[in-house]
Amino acid sequence: RRAASDVYKRQELAMTTQDKMLMAQIASEAPELRPFLARNPNIYPDLLDWLASLNDSAVNAAIRLRK
Repeated sequence: RRAASDVYKRQELAMTTQDKMLMAQIASEAPELRPFLARNPNIYPDLLDWLASLNDSAVNAAIRLRK
């Protein structure tokens, strides 16, 4: 079980990283972090489009917060 601080750090990383390879890795390997990734102002457009195409309610809510 992960400690709460570790979870928070992973969420923060998903929301702030500028590394496109890391964003892609997070999207494919950590579905629980996709809503946080969708809030990242540095996300590249193709990845944001892919996240939107998943039609996940939490991801969609995060995308709406961007506007």
